[in-house]
This record gives sequence, C-alpha cells and structure tokens, in this order.
Amino acid sequence: VMELRSAKGEFIFQYEKTQKKGKCDNCYRYSSLPVACRCKAAFYCSAECMSGDKKYHLLKCDAKEDALEYKETDKSVMGEAGLQNLGNTCYMNSGLQCLSNTTLLSRYFLSDLYVKDINLDNPLGSRGEVVDAYARLIKALWYGTEYVITPYSFKQTFGKHHTSFEGLSQQDSQEFVSTLMDSLHEDLNRVKVKPYIENKTTVDPEDNSMADEAWYNHLARNQSVIVDLMHGQYKSVVHCPNCKKYSVAFDPFSSITLPLPSSKQRLIKFTYVPYNLSRGVIKGAVKVDKKATVDGVREKVGELLKVKKYGASYVLLSANTFDRYLCREQKSKIISKYNSQLYIQEINPKYFTDEVEKKVTELVKSRNGLATEESKGKEINSTNNPEVKKAEVSGPTDDWRTARNTCPIKDHDDDNNGLSHDLLRVCVNVYTTANYSYWSKAFSERRTFNRLIYAKRSHSLRQLHLEVFAYLRPLFDSALESEGLSFAARMSDEELFDKLFGGVEESELPYELRVVNVAKRLLVFGAKCFFCGNAECENCLVPLTENVKVQDLLDRMGPEPVKNDYYYFEHRFYNADKREFELEVRFNVDKKYWKGDLTLLDKTTEDINTTSMADKEEEITVDTCLSQFSNCETLDEDNLWYCTTCNDSVKASKRMEILRCPPILVLHLKRFKVKENAIFGKTSTRLNVLVNFPLRDLDLSPYIKKYEKPPIYDLYAVSNHYGSIDFGHYTAFAINRGVWHEYDDSGVSKVTEDNVCTSAAYVLFYRLRGMTDDVDLKLLEQKIPEGHAIKELPIGGKEEYKEKCKDEAVAFGETDDVIAAKKEFAAKECTEVIEDDKMNDELIAQIYNLDFQDDMQALDDEAKGMTDDVKMAKFGSNQGDNFLMDD
Repeated sequence: VMELRSAKGEFIFQYEKTQKKGKCDNCYRYSSLPVACRCKAAFYCSAECMSGDKKYHLLKCDAKEDALEYKETDKSVMGEAGLQNLGNTCYMNSGLQCLSNTTLLSRYFLSDLYVKDINLDNPLGSRGEVVDAYARLIKALWYGTEYVITPYSFKQTFGKHHTSFEGLSQQDSQEFVSTLMDSLHEDLNRVKVKPYIENKTTVDPEDNSMADEAWYNHLARNQSVIVDLMHGQYKSVVHCPNCKKYSVAFDPFSSITLPLPSSKQRLIKFTYVPYNLSRGVIKGAVKVDKKATVDGVREKVGELLKVKKYGASYVLLSANTFDRYLCREQKSKIISKYNSQLYIQEINPKYFTDEVEKKVTELVKSRNGLATEESKGKEINSTNNPEVKKAEVSGPTDDWRTARNTCPIKDHDDDNNGLSHDLLRVCVNVYTTANYSYWSKAFSERRTFNRLIYAKRSHSLRQLHLEVFAYLRPLFDSALESEGLSFAARMSDEELFDKLFGGVEESELPYELRVVNVAKRLLVFGAKCFFCGNAECENCLVPLTENVKVQDLLDRMGPEPVKNDYYYFEHRFYNADKREFELEVRFNVDKKYWKGDLTLLDKTTEDINTTSMADKEEEITVDTCLSQFSNCETLDEDNLWYCTTCNDSVKASKRMEILRCPPILVLHLKRFKVKENAIFGKTSTRLNVLVNFPLRDLDLSPYIKKYEKPPIYDLYAVSNHYGSIDFGHYTAFAINRGVWHEYDDSGVSKVTEDNVCTSAAYVLFYRLRGMTDDVDLKLLEQKIPEGHAIKELPIGGKEEYKEKCKDEAVAFGETDDVIAAKKEFAAKECTEVIEDDKMNDELIAQIYNLDFQDDMQALDDEAKGMTDDVKMAKFGSNQGDNFLMDD
C-alpha cells in the first residue's frame, strides 16, 4: 500500500474515519483524539489526559460507569477515599462514609450479590436506579484508585427519586441515611407481590403474644438485605387518660431515636467584682432551678461567697461593655439566653450598709406576699418610683436623645437596690493611652471591662473626682508601698488625693476623667455633645470644681431624668435606650505624677466551684438515653393521639419497648429541640451536651425482655454534626480495617479512639458482637417459618368494602328518595355478593385496586360472565360505572 500526502500535507491513512480530530479537553492541544469519555462529550489525546481531567469532567458527565467493571487491585483505596463536597452535601458525605464502612453491607455490593435481588417491578422503588448508583459509588470508594471521589452521579440519581434531597440545600444526615436505607430496601426487596395484611393491635399492655405474628407480617411484605441487617422491632403502648383504654402495637424500626434527658437545674457561671480592687475578681459557678429568678441566683451566690445578697449589681457584659442590668424578678434563663457573661459588681460598702440590706430583704418579702396573683401571669407594674411611672405613660418623642421603647414594664424596679434615689449608678469605662510606632499619634485602648460606682446627684464635680479616686485608690496604694511610702495607708481618700495631685490641672493627672459623649457613641449624624455642644467632641474633661454639680451634667442630657433602672426597656439598635451617665477613665503612664499599678485590674484571686460544678453536672450516657426512651411520656399538643373509644384526640401517655434487635443497630441522638418563640413562632435549637457512649460492650439486655444471644454491640461509625441548626458541618468517624479514621468531605485521616466520643456525635452505628466481616449473609436472612400462614385481607377489609359499594352505588342519585332506594338495594346486594363463596377476597381486592388511568377494558373483562345482579352489586348502574372510572 502506497501512502501519499494530501493537499494539506497530511498522510491519507493517518486517521481512521471514526477517530476525531480537534482540541484535547485537558491539554487543549490540536491533535487526533483517540480517547473519549463514555458520554461522548469529552475527547482526549491520551489516556493520561483523560485521567487528569476526570474529577472536573465528572461534574458534567452524564455517562454511567458499569459497577461490574470495578475489580480489586493493588492500587485500590479500600475505603480510605474522601467524597468531594458538591455544595452543602457534607451531610450526604458523612452518612455515606458510615454506610460504606458497614462492612457487611458493603461486602454485599462489592461481591455483586445485589444484582440478583434487584426488584425492577416494585412501584415503591426506583426500578434499580438508586441501588445501581449506590453500588457504583461503593465500588469506587473501595476498588477505585482515586483518593477523592465526586458523588455527582449518585446525588443526581438520589435527588431524582427523592425530591427533598434534590438541589444543594442543607439537610440532615440521619434523615438522609434513613431515606437511603428505605430506597435500597425497596429496590432490593425479594417480595415481588406484596400481600395486604391487617396490622393488629391488642389492649393488654403486658401481652407480647402478637409480636412474632406482627414480625412475620412485616416479613411477608419486606425481605431484603436491609431488613436482614438493620430492621428490628419495638412495642408501643399508648394509654388514654380519659377512658383508660390501652392500645398496644408492634412495629418495625431501622433506627432508634434517643431523647437527650434535660437537667432540671441550670449552671450559672459568674465573675464577682469586689469594690476593693486589691482583692481581685472571683470567678465561680452556682446551680439553680431552671425556673428560678435572678433573686434565686443572688441567694446562691450570697451563700457561696458569704456576701450580702443584695449588695451588688448583676449585669450582663459582652465585649467588656454592659449589655443589660438584671432585675430581681427576671428569670435566670436570661443569663444563658444571650451571648453574654454575668458580672456581679459589689456596691460601695459605704453606701450599702447592713441596714440597707435589711430594708431590701423586707421589701422583697412583702412584694412576694402581695404579688401572688400578679405572679400567675399578670404584669407587675406597681412601683413607688415616679420616674418609672412617668416612663410607662410617656409617648414617643421626636428628640433622639429621649427616644425610647415605651412598652409596659413587665418587671418591678429594684428601687435602686434599696439605696437613696439621690445615689446615681455610674458606668466607668477604663482605657489606657496606647503608643505604637506604626501609628502617627496615640489613641485610647480599652484596658478592662466596665466598672460600676455610685455618686450622689448633689455631689460637686470635685467630689465626683474623689469617688472615682476612692475606687481606683488600691492602684496607687500598691505603687506607693513598693516605693516604701507607707504614709498613704493612714490617710483618707481626700487627704491622699490632695497630697498626690494637689494643685494639679485636670489634664496633668495620671488619668483623665471624661464624660462620655453618648451622641457620638450612638453614631447619630450631626448630633452635638450634651455638655459642650461640639459635634466633634472626643468626650469632655470633668473639671475639678466645686461650682458645678453632677445634677447639672444630668440636666444637659435631656428633659427626662437619667434613671438607674433603665433596663426595663428593651435595648434597640446601638442600645439607644441607654440613658446612663457614663464616665471614661483614660490612664496615661507617661504622666509626670504617675504612681499607679494597673496590674490589679487583671487580678483574679479565686476560681471556685466552676470546675467542681461542671464535674458534678449530671453525666449523660447512652444508657441514660435508653432508659428515658423506655420511660412513659405524655404526648404534647402537636402529637395528640386519637382514641377510637372517646372519638377525640387526647394527650395520651406513651411507652416504648425494644423487642427485637438487628445485627446493625443505628442510634440517633435527638439533639435538635423545638421551642416556642413569641416572635418567630417555633424555633429549633441544638443541644450541645456530651453524651458518653461506649466504643465497646454496649449491653442492651436491660432494655430487651427476650433474646436468644446477648445483645452486646461494638461501635464502628459515628456521624458528627458541628454548629447549629441554621448552619453547621457534618463529618464522620469510622473503623476501616481495624483503624479509626476521620472522614471530613474529601479529607481522610487516621485518629485514635480517644477522639471519637465528642459532643458532636449525632448518629451512632453499632455492630452485634460476634458478627464478623466474613459471615455468610444467607444465614442472616429473615424468613417466615414454614407452616406459618399469613392471613391476607382484601384492601380496606370487608366492612369498608360494604360501605364503599353503598357510596358508589348511590353517587349519582338525583333525589333523596332515589338515593335512599339505591342505598337499600346496594346494601342488600353487596351483602349477598360478599357472602357468596364464588366472590373471593382476591377478586374483590383486584376490583378496588385497579388503576383507573388504564383502559376501561379491565372492567369489561371482569364483568364477562357475571349476572346483572352481580354487576350491579360490584359496579352499580351505568352512571355508577362512570363515577368509578372518574374517581
């Protein structure tokens, strides 16, 4: 054969007619493309290019690889491959990795035993599509050579048949696993024609005689490898509180949902801030009843620290600034409701004396005695504070400085903690002047969390300076003692202040005392400072003068007085309702007269009860959850039970028992709890408690009354959930060939078993002890014993069939007389037909199980050979025939 070049300079026989020429989809070089993907949409110049483009092309490839082509090789990853996150599919990846490491199930697919069990005729299945996609994925995870698999084809197929998992929205891994197991079961169901069987119940709560019959009825309709490995049986006992009737049912399960027991007490962590800074802050924790108020927290803290119950202000802080003050009558759950920390700041003992403590105690007792009716749901608005009363009735105002939420007060005020209303609570912001080489000028930097002091409204500004100095004095005493200047200990606050800073200008003090410009804090455009009227004010210096009173500064903040109990109003954007008098203490270590030790601001003397209380927190284990699962519970409004005796939906009591355990036990920890919210309705929260579960020797014998082998299980996989119900992430732990691995989407790493039990555990997978990987699956097949007869019934039962005949026979009557006559005739004829031996149950079932979208020939064929009476009884009149076809 002589080969010549063409006019283009190419050899004539260089390319076959079936070979494509163009750009390679991987290297983009123009050449012949002898390698093509199965989908015939991507062509490559070599097999290496095809392999390099595989993980990118799979996202758009429509071709399906034949699962039977996968074979185990030396390069097979053997289950250590990760799954690519397609977008919010971590839930699917987590569930698939747990099922992939269910070796008994995976071996069933890897050895191609599933092929002969595929049920293509099951209307509840996917005609084998889901099981085929799952088999291909399992073989890619075990026999493939890629360490990252893209489950795009499986996701498409599964979403096609289960639309709730279609798309890329967030889903739940337990729901995914449950749905996938149901789908695989229906595709692999060995029962080709399902009989109709009545679910029987009993009224004796101690009777288990029907359990076996209920299980065999389940097997009569459901037989697959999923049933063999993962289906068990439990007993449900429901009791009506009105008629005292019991209803006992025996139902199958594929997983057990375990409720997490909730503690009746709440752990409150706090930081106690003594007025004397030299003592340092004290961190601690107390336990209170979940229904306790802040007053109950005060009592526990007072007993723990041996301090006055009402001698401190209870505030919530976040980012070192005040969120809100806590009133005595507020529920303690508010402390944990917000992402804030509880700080208890002691009031100056000079003002809060034993007499004041006694006065407040008597006041609280009298209110508790008088407010019995109000505590049953009414708002408590009574107060002797005229300022609070004025706020209750005040309307909206155009002045942004006095604008506030004027909703009714739901908590009584604390009467300024029993102090005189002349005493004003003052919030002190503590800053230091910071100098950094990379900044052109110094700026203020927050030094510690906000502090509280008290000053009289009638005080002069010099006396206000002295109140601040008295609080900060331990800082100076410490520095003076270190320099051997012991005279300070014998001086009063005013004497020491005059000795250290006498004749010094305000700007030359070791700290600057400024009044906070609230207008600037609220970011109100064009708003001027209350005190100097300058819109550019950086907080005004407080002068050392006797001529200006504190009340003069308060008067400049607006027409309404500043109240100590402003916290009754809900804070809005930027805490606009805060009309608190705030000061700023700005330390400058470079000042000439500096004599202070700021380390005392960070001093912590004790950390009591925090660790011990956490240790004493009731431990939650799987056994605890199983016990609560078996306990009797009362159904709530959303889960009412319909009592056929009372003909009403009631709050029945329900109790569950485990009767039969499968070889593979799936435990679902119910971490998501639905709560009622006044604004958003029903909301869900995640319970982040640690549930201790055993990695080995989970014994279920205390919860099962009858078993052949000891129900002892070993853990082999865990599906984890991190985050909240709105957003989060799923991972998985699983044993692969004897070693624990962590599967985090495409990442796979080895871990020790100490890392497996965490508060993120969501779905637990256990395997029955002694169930080895090489066990013969035929020995696990669930079968109905020989000689056991399954009692089949026509669809709906005979009584329902009678009623249906009546209704259909009279459906097109025109008058009441005609309808009554037809009803009587239909009832008589239906009774005769049902009692006729020739009319068997199977024929009746077929009649009323017809697909009315099929050809009407089905009815005609059934009617052949029947008498007119039988036709009338079965199909009614001609009009009845039309009605049946259109129903």
